[in-house]
Amino acid sequence: LIKTLHAKGVKPHLIADLVSSLNRRLLSHVARLTLPPTQTDFALMILGSEGRKEQIIRTDQDNALIWQGDLDELHMREWSERMHSALNRLGFPDCPGNIMMINPLWRQSLTNMINSAQDWMYHPTYESMMNLSILLDADTAVGNTQLTQELRSKLYHLIAEQKQFLAHFAKSALQFDTPLGLFSQFITEKNDKHRYLDLKKGGIFPIVHGAR
Repeated sequence: LIKTLHAKGVKPHLIADLVSSLNRRLLSHVARLTLPPTQTDFALMILGSEGRKEQIIRTDQDNALIWQGDLDELHMREWSERMHSALNRLGFPDCPGNIMMINPLWRQSLTNMINSAQDWMYHPTYESMMNLSILLDADTAVGNTQLTQELRSKLYHLIAEQKQFLAHFAKSALQFDTPLGLFSQFITEKNDKHRYLDLKKGGIFPIVHGAR
């Protein structure tokens, strides 16, 4: 699909819109097949490039789950595991950073997720700032969009109250060195088979986080 659209001259942002829409439809369908019928007031959030609607090539699993009130934690955990397994079988690999709804950190009630975000904000570390940046990309793929909107609104309110937070947050854009040498030659990394250039870490990430 991507090759065909690109060959026809379709602009990349339009391809990304289409792929994002297809991806969300797929997630919604898998959720309907695996979701317990008693669970309704939740939001399955997608993160990263999926949440920003910048996805083009197939991505790994970057997602989180929040819910309102006192839904059964055991049922939500069991559903997240079924959902994760189904996406694996469809070809969506695990997130290397374990940013997935099967991780209890990314599977919480709305109230607890807000409390976690507040704790990250008041205790700025590399990890806490990255967790916040991931959460700020969140968008609803399945479920109650109001929950995600409420979460984002609370985050923005907390940020507005903590002016010093932005300085800590901005530092993350500089955490990776630009892979250029003295005479602008590329500095590559090496694995078992070959040398490579990590475009995401060395080029895309600073731009994306700067925009955040």
